[in-house]
Amino acid sequence: MRSPTHYLAECHPTGARSAGTDRPGCPARRRSAWLSSPVTTPDETTPAEQAGTTTGPWTRVEPLADGQAVVVRVGGDIDQKTADVLDKGLDEGLAKAVEAGALLVVVDLQEVGFVASTGLSSLIRVHNATRDKGLELVVVLPDEHRLSRLLWLTALSRILTVTTSVEQALAQAPRNPA
Repeated sequence: MRSPTHYLAECHPTGARSAGTDRPGCPARRRSAWLSSPVTTPDETTPAEQAGTTTGPWTRVEPLADGQAVVVRVGGDIDQKTADVLDKGLDEGLAKAVEAGALLVVVDLQEVGFVASTGLSSLIRVHNATRDKGLELVVVLPDEHRLSRLLWLTALSRILTVTTSVEQALAQAPRNPA
């Protein structure tokens, strides 16, 4: 029986498990399709860019309902390269809600085409921040939007309040007695 060191030296002379031809006496390398697909680095294109569906992300912050709520409208594709745009918009919306005394921050994702894990992390971060400040966060996504399934698969629909329209979110808004 070969020791692990012997196996690496003989079967993988560089010490790394790299792709290439199998050597005699070494086990055949089996790779699934998802393991052998190219991995993008920050200098390469994202899956959304490769599919040709990417648009530049944008955010727009609007006070609504006589200052009772602040809506952060988001559009485009949110991935590792562009998550900072989402972060800035969410932070601006939270700051405006606190400044205006609003009790509700609505994040409208209806015009978002793609959200990577970094975008989901941003939503969790702002959800926690709104709770810490005594505010409520509501995410707007129609049922038929493909991101609705993503929120369900990642169980974020259990953590975040999700409605199908901005009007529905405003109807649920807590009212500031001031």
